[in-house]
Amino acid sequence: MSDGEAPPPPTPPTSTETLNMLNVVRERKSISRAEEYDIGDLLIKGHTVWSVTDPIRFDIITKHFKPPSNYAFPKTHMNGCKRSFSTKWMQPDRHPWLAYSKSQDGVFCLPCVMFAKKENLAGFVRTPFNKWTKLSDACKQHEKKKTVTTLMLLLLHVVIASSVL
Repeated sequence: MSDGEAPPPPTPPTSTETLNMLNVVRERKSISRAEEYDIGDLLIKGHTVWSVTDPIRFDIITKHFKPPSNYAFPKTHMNGCKRSFSTKWMQPDRHPWLAYSKSQDGVFCLPCVMFAKKENLAGFVRTPFNKWTKLSDACKQHEKKKTVTTLMLLLLHVVIASSVL
C-alpha cells in the first residue's frame, strides 16, 4: 500500500460462534422482552458468558442495561471528592463498548465479556471497573489491546448483521 491510500476494510469475522449468533438473530428478530440484563449480575452469580445459550447471549448484547442520561449514579468517595460514573463515557464518540452494571456500580467491556476467552483480560471483563478518577486512562489502555479491538469488531459485526436481517 502506498502513502495516501486507505487501508483495506477489516474482514468480518467468520467464526462458528459468529455464524451461530447470526442464526439466533434470525430466529429472535420478532421476539422482544421488556427485561434488561445487568451484565454484572451475570458474571457475579458464577456464570460465564460461555455457559449461556446463544439466545441469551444475543439478548445480553442487545438488551443490557443502558442508563438514561438523567440516571442518578451512586456516588463514591475518592480522593476527597464524591465521584460517580456518567453516561457521557458511553457515547459513540468516546467508549461505546462500556456496559454499566447497576448491581456492581461499575463498567465492563461488553465485547470482551461476550467473546473473550483469555483469562488475562481481567480489567473490565471479570471484575467491574469503578475507579472513576482513573477511567479515562484505563479505557485508553484497554482499547490498545489487539484482542480487544478484534472483539469490538466482532460485536459490531453481530449488531450490524442483526439490524439488516
